[in-house]
Amino acid sequence: MALPSLPKFTHNFFVFLKVLVIIWGLELILRGAFAVWQREFLVQSEFSDILAAFYIGIRFDGRIAAILALPLLVFIISPFDRIKPAYIALYTVLIPALLLIYMGDFAHYAYMSTRINYSVFSEMKDIKEAAGVVWSSYPVIPLTGLLILIGTIVYFTFKRALFKKEAVRATGNRLKDTIFSFTAALFFSALLIYGQYAPNAFPLRWSEAYFSGKPEITALALNPAQNIYDTKPKTNISAYDM
Repeated sequence: MALPSLPKFTHNFFVFLKVLVIIWGLELILRGAFAVWQREFLVQSEFSDILAAFYIGIRFDGRIAAILALPLLVFIISPFDRIKPAYIALYTVLIPALLLIYMGDFAHYAYMSTRINYSVFSEMKDIKEAAGVVWSSYPVIPLTGLLILIGTIVYFTFKRALFKKEAVRATGNRLKDTIFSFTAALFFSALLIYGQYAPNAFPLRWSEAYFSGKPEITALALNPAQNIYDTKPKTNISAYDM
């Protein structure tokens, strides 16, 4: 009697995993670039604090990468090729948009000595004035060209990955593989979004970045995309002024 075959990860699962790792890797590279840029101030801190900030920051980066990869959970279980162009278009926009946030973050830190946060939207109320400041202060055209180049690379990379032919397995095995792959991807995503890799009753919190009380260590621990969300006002303050 033949033993039942073990489930295998599907091609779509590996597409999900590659996207997540690529986004996470980009964030880690940018975190390292930030540390190198601010090394003059960081060297004044305890090395243990720098390591702790990196560890917290890596978990924030993993959370953002997992959130951005969540749409691909549907791709893992979908048998329809027609959705593939939608995913290509989505990530051709999402990844350059994330890099745009990092560009704004670096520029904001150079100007204000703080990581980008939700208050940047209040500073942009006068679009004409804000655009003038950005145009006069930063190399807008080269950065725009860089984002277009990155978007083009993402487009062709995704097109190649998503339309790659997968080895065909028997229908029963294929269903088992799909369920196994989806469950693994869902568990991995939940772990990264929760942000705690050791037993902990609470998910990773924004306040953990402030453990040292030192602004340069806090800045190293923060993730700009997470920081924009976490600094959004929780209540409508104007309602209290009425």
